Amino acid sequence: HNSIVLMIEAEVAYIVSYLRQMKTCGATVSLLKPSVEEAFMEEMRGRMRSTVWETGGCRSWYLSSPSEKHSNTTTVLWPGHVQEYVRRTREAAIGEEFDLWDVDGRRISAERARRLVEGAREGGRGKGGWRGWMKSWIGAA
Repeated sequence: HNSIVLMIEAEVAYIVSYLRQMKTCGATVSLLKPSVEEAFMEEMRGRMRSTVWETGGCRSWYLSSPSEKHSNTTTVLWPGHVQEYVRRTREAAIGEEFDLWDVDGRRISAERARRLVEGAREGGRGKGGWRGWMKSWIGAA
């Protein structure tokens, strides 16, 4: 059993971390790489195969209908412990998981994004917590 509150807090922290990284490297558009989504979904489907929902003949609203793309799969929030979820959402890997573009439509390479984010960390940006950063993001600081 997991607490949805802890998961939501982890998601918000992940999003804030990601937006910080986008701002740092000048990205205005971000798309999750299809290969990352496919690998994640395959991992989740694999982990669900050994659960009671999929091994015990369960008939539940958690199961997809036979007409859906991945029929007879389970659609739960997370198949593991909340601690794992928090660990895995601790920080986004901006250059690894997402394709990025700047305001002019120029692609930002993963290497450049990583260098800029690492440089900002070394330079001491991000002080003041997420609220301070959010204020600077929207120009209210």
